[in-house]
Amino acid sequence: MFTTNDYRRMFEEDRNAARETVKSWREAVKTLDEIQSADRFADETPEHTVKAFVDQVGYATARFVIASLVNRSAWDGRIYPNVSAWASEQDALDEEAARDAMIYTSMHMAHLNQVAQAMMKYEPEIEEKEIDAAVAAEMEEEMNNIQTAEKIVAQVAEKIEQTKTRSAWSRGVKEYAEELIVQLGWAVSDGYVTADDLCNRHLFEEAMLNGASDWKQYSEGGCALIYDQQIAQRLCAPWELRKTDNGRKDPNPHERWIDCQSRALFQAAQLILRAAF
Repeated sequence: MFTTNDYRRMFEEDRNAARETVKSWREAVKTLDEIQSADRFADETPEHTVKAFVDQVGYATARFVIASLVNRSAWDGRIYPNVSAWASEQDALDEEAARDAMIYTSMHMAHLNQVAQAMMKYEPEIEEKEIDAAVAAEMEEEMNNIQTAEKIVAQVAEKIEQTKTRSAWSRGVKEYAEELIVQLGWAVSDGYVTADDLCNRHLFEEAMLNGASDWKQYSEGGCALIYDQQIAQRLCAPWELRKTDNGRKDPNPHERWIDCQSRALFQAAQLILRAAF
């Protein structure tokens, strides 16, 4: 059973993904209501409604949605006890979670009861069962991969945090490394970086570069700090800030501040790679 705590945790872990998931639930309910309304006026059976609904959204989603709707209104006397018991055993939203997600139907409760009874009796085609199993296996593999990658990122982040610094430059390099690790964690959570990527030194650095060809392009492309004064404040000791007028002057005759940042980012990446490998 998907409880209200599970629902809230889903938003805490990834708010955007959770919103999309809830949106898909509501769209599925809307689809069910439209099919049931059309079938009622055409004198079609609840079995026909369920079959048409499964054809549109798939067996697992159809069962989840109908069971969730029943759980939300299980207290209603027009919902039979055996239907309520069936819904409570499904992988579906419980009453409170369904209310939190604003999952509700325009169907009369007696009609919902009939649709749920038809869902209880519905036997998916073998192909549908195989597809559901394949999708579930794929989702489980993807989740395991993300969890493994997140564990790798967390271990590297812990090592970076424990790194000792002795100068303003090394402190700045460490701060860049911490930012790179945070961004890498986001890429892992969004599925753009896999555990396999993080087990290969070259692919690990490519993942941190986020599409840039090197750290110079990364720096100049606005992926890190973009203002000279910000870069100077991060990388310089007080006397260096005074010498460069808080970053208004170039750091030396051969570099701009954006070039200094490129060097610092390269060193930050090497710091991370040493922690990872």
